[in-house]
Amino acid sequence: MKLIKTAGSDSKQPPEDIVRYTTCGEHCFNWCVIKVHIRDGKIWAIEPDDTLNPGMPREDGQLSDELIDGCMITTRPCTKGYAHIRNLNAPNRLLYPVKRVGERGEGKFERISWDEALDTIANKLKYHKEVHGPLSIGDVAHDGFVLSPWFGAGVADWGAHSKQGADEPGRWVLGMDGHEDRQDEGNLLKSKLILLWGFNPATTMSNHVVYTLLRARERGIPVISIEPRYTPTAEAVASQWIPIRPTTDVAMMIAMANVWFKEDLCDKEFIKKWVDPDGLQRWQEYVLGKSDGIDKTAQWAETICGVPAETIVEFARLYARSKPVNLNTAWTLGRQFYGENGIRAAMYLQALTGNTLSPGGTASAESAGPFAQHEPTLPRPFVDWQCSSGTYEAPVLMAHFKWPEAIALREKLDKGEMTEIEYNRIIGNTPGNPPPDIKMIISIIN
Repeated sequence: MKLIKTAGSDSKQPPEDIVRYTTCGEHCFNWCVIKVHIRDGKIWAIEPDDTLNPGMPREDGQLSDELIDGCMITTRPCTKGYAHIRNLNAPNRLLYPVKRVGERGEGKFERISWDEALDTIANKLKYHKEVHGPLSIGDVAHDGFVLSPWFGAGVADWGAHSKQGADEPGRWVLGMDGHEDRQDEGNLLKSKLILLWGFNPATTMSNHVVYTLLRARERGIPVISIEPRYTPTAEAVASQWIPIRPTTDVAMMIAMANVWFKEDLCDKEFIKKWVDPDGLQRWQEYVLGKSDGIDKTAQWAETICGVPAETIVEFARLYARSKPVNLNTAWTLGRQFYGENGIRAAMYLQALTGNTLSPGGTASAESAGPFAQHEPTLPRPFVDWQCSSGTYEAPVLMAHFKWPEAIALREKLDKGEMTEIEYNRIIGNTPGNPPPDIKMIISIIN
Protein backbone atom coordinates (compact mmCIF):
# COMPACT_ATOMS: atom_id res chain seq x y z
CA MET A 1 0.00 0.00 0.00
CA LYS A 2 1.33 3.42 -0.94
CA LEU A 3 0.57 6.32 1.35
CA ILE A 4 -0.63 9.42 -0.48
CA LYS A 5 0.42 12.78 0.85
CA THR A 6 -2.64 15.03 1.26
CA ALA A 7 -2.67 18.73 0.61
CA GLY A 8 -1.37 20.76 3.53
CA SER A 9 0.23 17.80 5.30
CA ASP A 10 3.71 18.20 6.74
CA SER A 11 6.31 15.80 5.39
CA LYS A 12 8.75 16.50 8.22
CA GLN A 13 9.29 13.69 10.72
CA PRO A 14 8.78 14.57 14.39
CA PRO A 15 12.05 15.19 16.21
CA GLU A 16 13.59 12.23 17.98
CA ASP A 17 12.95 12.20 21.72
CA ILE A 18 15.64 12.32 24.35
CA VAL A 19 14.97 9.51 26.84
CA ARG A 20 16.09 9.75 30.44
CA TYR A 21 15.48 7.77 33.64
CA THR A 22 14.68 9.63 36.84
CA THR A 23 12.29 9.65 39.81
CA CYS A 24 9.27 11.86 40.32
CA GLY A 25 9.54 14.81 42.66
CA GLU A 26 6.32 14.24 44.59
CA HIS A 27 6.41 14.05 48.37
CA CYS A 28 6.91 10.30 48.64
CA PHE A 29 9.43 7.81 49.99
CA ASN A 30 9.27 5.15 47.29
CA TRP A 31 11.51 6.81 44.73
CA CYS A 32 9.91 4.94 41.82
CA VAL A 33 12.06 4.95 38.70
CA ILE A 34 10.29 6.49 35.72
CA LYS A 35 11.20 6.76 32.05
CA VAL A 36 10.68 10.24 30.58
CA HIS A 37 10.58 11.44 26.99
CA ILE A 38 11.95 14.94 26.36
CA ARG A 39 11.14 16.97 23.27
CA ASP A 40 12.09 20.60 22.66
CA GLY A 41 13.49 20.81 26.17
CA LYS A 42 10.28 19.65 27.88
CA ILE A 43 9.12 16.33 29.29
CA TRP A 44 6.04 15.35 27.30
CA ALA A 45 5.56 11.69 28.24
CA ILE A 46 6.17 9.48 31.30
CA GLU A 47 6.37 5.68 31.34
CA PRO A 48 7.26 3.05 33.93
CA ASP A 49 10.86 1.92 34.20
CA ASP A 50 11.82 -0.69 31.59
CA THR A 51 15.38 -1.46 32.68
CA LEU A 52 14.17 -4.41 34.79
CA ASN A 53 12.32 -7.11 32.87
CA PRO A 54 12.07 -5.07 29.64
CA GLY A 55 9.17 -5.88 27.37
CA MET A 56 7.10 -7.49 30.12
CA PRO A 57 3.87 -5.65 30.89
CA ARG A 58 3.33 -8.28 33.57
CA GLU A 59 5.94 -10.73 34.83
CA ASP A 60 3.60 -13.65 35.60
CA GLY A 61 4.24 -16.60 33.33
CA GLN A 62 7.58 -15.18 32.20
CA LEU A 63 9.57 -15.18 35.43
CA SER A 64 9.73 -17.79 38.15
CA ASP A 65 7.52 -17.40 41.23
CA GLU A 66 10.69 -17.21 43.31
CA LEU A 67 11.85 -14.07 41.49
CA ILE A 68 8.42 -12.47 41.48
CA ASP A 69 7.79 -13.28 45.16
CA GLY A 70 11.12 -11.60 45.86
CA CYS A 71 9.70 -8.54 44.09
CA MET A 72 12.14 -8.60 41.17
CA ILE A 73 9.50 -6.76 39.21
CA THR A 74 9.20 -3.46 37.43
CA THR A 75 8.44 -0.49 39.67
CA ARG A 76 5.10 0.88 38.57
CA PRO A 77 4.48 4.45 39.74
CA CYS A 78 1.27 5.66 41.30
CA THR A 79 -1.10 8.08 39.60
CA LYS A 80 0.81 11.00 41.13
CA GLY A 81 3.95 9.82 39.37
CA TYR A 82 2.27 9.64 35.98
CA ALA A 83 0.54 12.98 36.53
CA HIS A 84 3.79 14.68 37.54
CA ILE A 85 4.16 16.02 34.01
CA ARG A 86 1.17 18.29 34.66
CA ASN A 87 2.96 19.93 37.57
CA LEU A 88 6.16 20.38 35.58
CA ASN A 89 4.42 22.07 32.66
CA ALA A 90 1.62 23.84 34.54
CA PRO A 91 1.23 27.47 33.42
CA ASN A 92 0.87 28.63 37.05
CA ARG A 93 3.95 26.77 38.30
CA LEU A 94 6.09 29.07 40.43
CA LEU A 95 9.59 29.34 38.90
CA TYR A 96 10.91 32.48 40.60
CA PRO A 97 10.32 34.59 43.74
CA VAL A 98 7.22 36.78 43.86
CA LYS A 99 5.86 39.22 46.42
CA ARG A 100 2.32 40.29 47.17
CA VAL A 101 1.44 43.74 45.82
CA GLY A 102 -2.32 43.80 46.47
CA GLU A 103 -4.39 43.26 49.56
CA ARG A 104 -4.11 39.94 51.35
CA GLY A 105 -6.33 37.43 49.57
CA GLU A 106 -6.48 39.35 46.27
CA GLY A 107 -3.94 37.03 44.66
CA LYS A 108 -1.86 39.89 43.19
CA PHE A 109 1.86 39.23 43.04
CA GLU A 110 4.84 40.54 41.10
CA ARG A 111 8.15 38.95 40.24
CA ILE A 112 11.24 39.97 42.22
CA SER A 113 14.89 38.97 42.14
CA TRP A 114 16.40 36.33 44.39
CA ASP A 115 18.52 39.01 46.06
CA GLU A 116 15.44 41.05 46.94
CA ALA A 117 13.60 37.96 48.18
CA LEU A 118 16.43 36.79 50.43
CA ASP A 119 17.12 40.30 51.74
CA THR A 120 13.43 40.81 52.53
CA ILE A 121 13.23 37.54 54.48
CA ALA A 122 16.48 38.22 56.37
CA ASN A 123 15.41 41.76 57.30
CA LYS A 124 12.00 40.58 58.49
CA LEU A 125 13.59 37.85 60.61
CA LYS A 126 15.96 40.34 62.24
CA TYR A 127 13.18 42.88 62.79
CA HIS A 128 10.79 40.49 64.51
CA LYS A 129 13.52 38.99 66.68
CA GLU A 130 14.64 42.44 67.86
CA VAL A 131 11.17 43.93 68.33
CA HIS A 132 9.04 40.95 69.42
CA GLY A 133 11.65 38.51 70.76
CA PRO A 134 12.80 34.99 69.83
CA LEU A 135 9.33 33.46 70.30
CA SER A 136 7.86 35.49 67.43
CA ILE A 137 8.98 33.24 64.57
CA GLY A 138 7.02 30.06 63.85
CA ASP A 139 7.68 27.27 61.41
CA VAL A 140 5.14 24.81 60.00
CA ALA A 141 7.94 22.28 59.44
CA HIS A 142 7.63 21.13 63.08
CA ASP A 143 11.12 21.59 64.57
CA GLY A 144 11.72 25.31 64.16
CA PHE A 145 13.06 26.77 60.96
CA VAL A 146 16.33 25.31 59.77
CA LEU A 147 18.55 28.28 60.72
CA SER A 148 17.07 28.86 64.18
CA PRO A 149 20.01 27.20 66.06
CA TRP A 150 22.33 29.86 64.61
CA PHE A 151 19.86 32.73 64.34
CA GLY A 152 18.81 32.36 67.95
CA ALA A 153 15.05 32.54 67.52
CA GLY A 154 12.09 30.36 66.62
CA VAL A 155 9.27 28.27 68.06
CA ALA A 156 8.87 24.50 67.58
CA ASP A 157 5.75 22.41 67.98
CA TRP A 158 4.61 18.85 68.66
CA GLY A 159 2.31 16.32 66.99
CA ALA A 160 3.02 16.90 63.30
CA HIS A 161 0.34 15.27 61.14
CA SER A 162 2.72 13.32 58.95
CA LYS A 163 3.38 9.85 60.32
CA GLN A 164 3.91 10.69 63.97
CA GLY A 165 0.50 9.18 64.65
CA ALA A 166 2.04 5.82 63.69
CA ASP A 167 5.56 6.37 65.04
CA GLU A 168 4.62 7.21 68.61
CA PRO A 169 2.32 4.19 69.21
CA GLY A 170 5.06 2.00 67.76
CA ARG A 171 7.38 3.21 70.51
CA TRP A 172 4.73 2.85 73.20
CA VAL A 173 3.51 -0.62 72.26
CA LEU A 174 6.46 -2.28 70.56
CA GLY A 175 9.42 -0.33 71.89
CA MET A 176 10.52 0.22 68.31
CA ASP A 177 12.01 3.38 66.91
CA GLY A 178 12.34 4.17 63.23
CA HIS A 179 11.38 1.61 60.62
CA GLU A 180 12.17 -1.70 62.29
CA ASP A 181 8.61 -2.95 61.86
CA ARG A 182 8.35 -2.61 58.08
CA GLN A 183 7.62 -5.57 55.89
CA ASP A 184 8.65 -6.42 52.35
CA GLU A 185 6.04 -7.12 49.71
CA GLY A 186 6.82 -10.83 49.59
CA ASN A 187 5.56 -11.12 53.17
CA LEU A 188 2.02 -10.46 51.90
CA LEU A 189 2.10 -13.74 50.00
CA LYS A 190 2.82 -15.70 53.20
CA SER A 191 -0.43 -14.62 54.85
CA LYS A 192 -3.88 -16.21 54.89
CA LEU A 193 -5.78 -12.92 55.17
CA ILE A 194 -4.77 -9.41 54.07
CA LEU A 195 -6.48 -6.41 55.65
CA LEU A 196 -6.16 -2.92 54.20
CA TRP A 197 -7.44 -0.65 56.98
CA GLY A 198 -7.63 2.88 55.56
CA PHE A 199 -4.97 1.89 53.02
CA ASN A 200 -5.62 2.85 49.39
CA PRO A 201 -2.40 1.98 47.51
CA ALA A 202 -4.02 2.10 44.06
CA THR A 203 -3.94 5.89 44.15
CA THR A 204 -1.54 6.79 46.95
CA MET A 205 1.93 5.96 48.22
CA SER A 206 3.08 2.34 47.85
CA ASN A 207 1.15 2.00 44.59
CA HIS A 208 3.59 -0.69 43.44
CA VAL A 209 2.27 -3.09 46.08
CA VAL A 210 -1.04 -3.38 44.18
CA TYR A 211 0.64 -5.85 41.82
CA THR A 212 1.58 -8.10 44.75
CA LEU A 213 -1.89 -7.73 46.28
CA LEU A 214 -3.48 -8.85 43.01
CA ARG A 215 -1.17 -11.86 42.91
CA ALA A 216 -2.10 -12.68 46.51
CA ARG A 217 -5.78 -12.57 45.65
CA GLU A 218 -5.20 -14.79 42.59
CA ARG A 219 -3.62 -17.31 44.96
CA GLY A 220 -6.80 -17.37 47.01
CA ILE A 221 -5.73 -15.05 49.83
CA PRO A 222 -8.74 -12.86 50.78
CA VAL A 223 -8.12 -9.11 50.72
CA ILE A 224 -10.51 -6.98 52.79
CA SER A 225 -10.63 -3.19 52.56
CA ILE A 226 -12.00 -1.17 55.48
CA GLU A 227 -12.55 2.40 54.29
CA PRO A 228 -15.19 5.13 54.45
CA ARG A 229 -14.91 5.53 50.65
CA TYR A 230 -15.28 3.01 47.85
CA THR A 231 -11.74 3.56 46.61
CA PRO A 232 -10.01 2.22 43.48
CA THR A 233 -8.26 -0.26 45.78
CA ALA A 234 -11.60 -1.52 47.09
CA GLU A 235 -12.82 -1.76 43.50
CA ALA A 236 -9.85 -3.48 41.87
CA VAL A 237 -8.05 -5.34 44.64
CA ALA A 238 -10.34 -6.18 47.56
CA SER A 239 -12.41 -9.33 47.90
CA GLN A 240 -14.70 -7.41 50.26
CA TRP A 241 -15.19 -3.76 51.19
CA ILE A 242 -16.41 -2.85 54.68
CA PRO A 243 -17.53 0.79 54.77
CA ILE A 244 -17.00 2.57 58.07
CA ARG A 245 -17.68 6.07 59.36
CA PRO A 246 -14.58 8.29 59.36
CA THR A 247 -12.56 8.40 62.61
CA THR A 248 -14.54 5.55 64.24
CA ASP A 249 -12.09 2.72 63.56
CA VAL A 250 -11.18 2.26 67.22
CA ALA A 251 -14.75 1.40 68.17
CA MET A 252 -14.81 -1.46 65.65
CA MET A 253 -11.38 -2.71 66.77
CA ILE A 254 -12.43 -2.71 70.43
CA ALA A 255 -15.62 -4.63 69.58
CA MET A 256 -13.54 -7.24 67.73
CA ALA A 257 -11.39 -7.72 70.82
CA ASN A 258 -14.61 -8.05 72.83
CA VAL A 259 -15.61 -11.02 70.65
CA TRP A 260 -12.21 -12.65 71.08
CA PHE A 261 -12.18 -12.29 74.86
CA LYS A 262 -15.68 -13.73 75.22
CA GLU A 263 -15.23 -16.56 72.71
CA ASP A 264 -11.69 -17.44 73.84
CA LEU A 265 -10.16 -16.75 70.42
CA CYS A 266 -6.92 -15.07 71.56
CA ASP A 267 -3.50 -16.68 71.06
CA LYS A 268 -2.73 -17.48 74.70
CA GLU A 269 0.74 -18.84 74.02
CA PHE A 270 1.85 -15.69 72.21
CA ILE A 271 0.25 -13.45 74.83
CA LYS A 272 1.94 -15.28 77.69
CA LYS A 273 5.35 -14.87 76.06
CA TRP A 274 5.15 -11.36 74.62
CA VAL A 275 2.32 -9.27 76.12
CA ASP A 276 2.54 -7.30 79.37
CA PRO A 277 -0.02 -8.96 81.69
CA ASP A 278 -0.91 -5.83 83.68
CA GLY A 279 -1.56 -3.75 80.57
CA LEU A 280 -3.58 -6.56 79.01
CA GLN A 281 -5.73 -6.94 82.12
CA ARG A 282 -6.51 -3.21 82.25
CA TRP A 283 -7.43 -3.09 78.56
CA GLN A 284 -9.51 -6.28 78.79
CA GLU A 285 -11.45 -4.84 81.73
CA TYR A 286 -12.13 -1.72 79.68
CA VAL A 287 -13.20 -3.69 76.58
CA LEU A 288 -15.57 -5.89 78.61
CA GLY A 289 -16.97 -2.95 80.54
CA LYS A 290 -15.68 -4.03 83.95
CA SER A 291 -13.89 -0.72 84.54
CA ASP A 292 -16.59 1.68 83.33
CA GLY A 293 -19.79 -0.37 83.15
CA ILE A 294 -20.02 -0.22 79.33
CA ASP A 295 -19.66 -3.56 77.59
CA LYS A 296 -18.00 -2.72 74.22
CA THR A 297 -19.98 -5.22 72.17
CA ALA A 298 -20.47 -5.28 68.40
CA GLN A 299 -23.90 -3.73 68.96
CA TRP A 300 -22.26 -0.90 70.92
CA ALA A 301 -19.74 -0.35 68.11
CA GLU A 302 -22.40 -0.40 65.37
CA THR A 303 -24.01 2.76 66.74
CA ILE A 304 -20.64 4.52 66.50
CA CYS A 305 -18.94 3.20 63.36
CA GLY A 306 -21.96 2.21 61.27
CA VAL A 307 -20.68 -1.30 60.53
CA PRO A 308 -23.44 -3.86 61.23
CA ALA A 309 -22.88 -5.82 64.44
CA GLU A 310 -23.18 -9.11 62.55
CA THR A 311 -20.41 -8.04 60.18
CA ILE A 312 -18.14 -7.07 63.07
CA VAL A 313 -18.65 -10.42 64.82
CA GLU A 314 -18.10 -12.56 61.72
CA PHE A 315 -15.13 -10.48 60.65
CA ALA A 316 -13.57 -10.87 64.12
CA ARG A 317 -14.01 -14.66 63.92
CA LEU A 318 -12.50 -14.79 60.43
CA TYR A 319 -9.56 -12.71 61.63
CA ALA A 320 -8.93 -14.97 64.63
CA ARG A 321 -8.91 -18.21 62.61
CA SER A 322 -6.90 -16.96 59.61
CA LYS A 323 -3.42 -16.75 61.10
CA PRO A 324 -1.18 -15.30 59.77
CA VAL A 325 -3.09 -12.07 59.19
CA ASN A 326 -1.38 -9.25 57.31
CA LEU A 327 -2.96 -6.11 58.79
CA ASN A 328 -1.97 -2.86 57.05
CA THR A 329 -3.05 0.33 58.78
CA ALA A 330 -2.37 3.43 56.70
CA TRP A 331 -0.99 6.67 58.06
CA THR A 332 -4.47 8.11 57.50
CA LEU A 333 -5.56 6.55 60.79
CA GLY A 334 -2.87 8.51 62.62
CA ARG A 335 -3.63 11.74 60.77
CA GLN A 336 -6.74 12.58 62.76
CA PHE A 337 -7.51 13.74 66.27
CA TYR A 338 -6.47 10.98 68.68
CA GLY A 339 -5.32 9.03 65.62
CA GLU A 340 -2.62 7.31 67.66
CA ASN A 341 -5.39 5.25 69.30
CA GLY A 342 -6.39 3.64 65.99
CA ILE A 343 -2.81 2.59 65.28
CA ARG A 344 -2.36 1.42 68.86
CA ALA A 345 -5.59 -0.62 68.82
CA ALA A 346 -4.53 -2.26 65.54
CA MET A 347 -1.26 -3.33 67.15
CA TYR A 348 -3.27 -4.78 70.03
CA LEU A 349 -5.35 -6.83 67.58
CA GLN A 350 -2.23 -8.30 66.00
CA ALA A 351 -0.76 -9.11 69.41
CA LEU A 352 -3.94 -10.73 70.75
CA THR A 353 -4.03 -13.09 67.76
CA GLY A 354 -0.28 -13.80 67.68
CA ASN A 355 0.29 -12.09 64.34
CA THR A 356 2.79 -9.45 65.46
CA LEU A 357 5.88 -9.62 63.23
CA SER A 358 5.27 -13.27 62.40
CA PRO A 359 5.98 -14.57 58.87
CA GLY A 360 3.02 -13.29 56.86
CA GLY A 361 1.92 -11.03 59.72
CA THR A 362 2.69 -7.43 60.60
CA ALA A 363 3.22 -5.20 63.60
CA SER A 364 0.65 -2.89 61.94
CA ALA A 365 2.40 0.35 62.90
CA GLU A 366 4.40 1.04 59.73
CA SER A 367 2.96 -1.71 57.59
CA ALA A 368 1.25 0.51 55.01
CA GLY A 369 4.08 3.01 54.66
CA PRO A 370 7.04 2.52 52.35
CA PHE A 371 7.70 -1.19 51.95
CA ALA A 372 11.15 -2.29 53.03
CA GLN A 373 12.66 -3.21 49.67
CA HIS A 374 11.72 0.15 48.18
CA GLU A 375 13.66 2.24 50.68
CA PRO A 376 16.53 4.08 48.96
CA THR A 377 19.93 2.59 49.77
CA LEU A 378 22.10 5.37 48.36
CA PRO A 379 23.09 8.36 50.50
CA ARG A 380 20.67 11.25 50.22
CA PRO A 381 21.96 14.77 49.44
CA PHE A 382 22.31 17.17 52.34
CA VAL A 383 23.45 20.70 52.95
CA ASP A 384 26.82 21.17 54.66
CA TRP A 385 26.57 24.59 56.27
CA GLN A 386 30.31 24.44 57.07
CA CYS A 387 29.87 25.97 60.47
CA SER A 388 29.80 24.84 64.07
CA SER A 389 26.60 23.60 65.66
CA GLY A 390 24.13 26.25 66.75
CA THR A 391 23.35 26.87 70.40
CA TYR A 392 19.67 27.86 70.28
CA GLU A 393 17.07 25.13 70.69
CA ALA A 394 13.58 26.19 69.60
CA PRO A 395 11.19 25.56 72.51
CA VAL A 396 8.08 23.43 71.90
CA LEU A 397 5.19 25.77 72.65
CA MET A 398 2.14 24.50 70.74
CA ALA A 399 0.57 21.65 68.82
CA HIS A 400 1.62 21.46 65.18
CA PHE A 401 -1.84 22.19 63.81
CA LYS A 402 -2.62 25.01 66.26
CA TRP A 403 -0.47 27.82 64.88
CA PRO A 404 -3.47 29.64 63.31
CA GLU A 405 -5.13 29.74 66.76
CA ALA A 406 -1.85 30.85 68.34
CA ILE A 407 -1.83 33.86 66.01
CA ALA A 408 -5.55 34.65 66.03
CA LEU A 409 -5.97 34.48 69.82
CA ARG A 410 -2.80 36.32 70.78
CA GLU A 411 -4.57 39.70 70.54
CA LYS A 412 -7.16 38.55 73.10
CA LEU A 413 -4.35 37.46 75.42
CA ASP A 414 -2.59 40.83 75.08
CA LYS A 415 -5.86 42.72 75.80
CA GLY A 416 -6.55 40.67 78.91
CA GLU A 417 -9.64 39.06 77.38
CA MET A 418 -8.11 35.62 77.87
CA THR A 419 -5.83 34.21 80.56
CA GLU A 420 -2.43 32.77 79.74
CA ILE A 421 -3.59 29.40 81.09
CA GLU A 422 -6.59 29.48 78.74
CA TYR A 423 -4.46 30.50 75.77
CA ASN A 424 -1.87 27.79 76.35
CA ARG A 425 -4.57 25.14 76.77
CA ILE A 426 -6.19 26.01 73.43
CA ILE A 427 -2.95 25.95 71.44
CA GLY A 428 -1.61 22.80 73.11
CA ASN A 429 1.14 24.48 75.13
CA THR A 430 2.34 22.94 78.39
CA PRO A 431 1.12 24.88 81.47
CA GLY A 432 3.88 27.11 82.77
CA ASN A 433 5.53 27.56 79.38
CA PRO A 434 5.72 31.08 77.98
CA PRO A 435 3.11 31.76 75.28
CA PRO A 436 4.40 32.23 71.72
CA ASP A 437 3.96 35.63 70.08
CA ILE A 438 4.11 34.62 66.42
CA LYS A 439 4.57 37.47 63.97
CA MET A 440 6.22 35.57 61.13
CA ILE A 441 5.80 32.05 59.73
CA ILE A 442 8.52 30.22 57.81
CA SER A 443 7.03 27.56 55.53
CA ILE A 444 9.53 25.49 53.56
CA ILE A 445 7.83 23.11 51.12
CA ASN A 446 10.05 20.64 49.33
